[in-house]
Amino acid sequence: PPVVAAWEQAGSNLATGGAVDPEAFLVAVEKLAPIADSLGRVFNFLGNEMAENVEEVRTALKNHPADRLRDLVRREVVEKRHKEPGAASNALRWLVREARFIFSLLEKITDGIDSRTAATEAYQETLAPFHGPMLQR
Repeated sequence: PPVVAAWEQAGSNLATGGAVDPEAFLVAVEKLAPIADSLGRVFNFLGNEMAENVEEVRTALKNHPADRLRDLVRREVVEKRHKEPGAASNALRWLVREARFIFSLLEKITDGIDSRTAATEAYQETLAPFHGPMLQR
């Protein structure tokens, strides 16, 4: 499937100690967003959030080109821009969290856990620690 191929491409350099190519990672994340959208209205926010975060990273790469994601993040940290609104560092952090949620959810469903329980467990394990009490309700 295209989503698997995209993630294999994004991670292909990691096995040899390399770094993640920014565009390969962003394409892989974009392949996950429709999965969130297909889960129903409750998950539409996730697909939208992922698209916004991908766009923030692409904008940062356009303004500050980097061959590897770690180079982009390091530059933001050195320049003390990593906590600013629209920082690629923050967008990448959330993209990884969102991807982990989807992977966890799919793994739980394929393990035979009903979708409602799987979604709750995946959320508690991956996203809830980073959400305030208001969002967790």
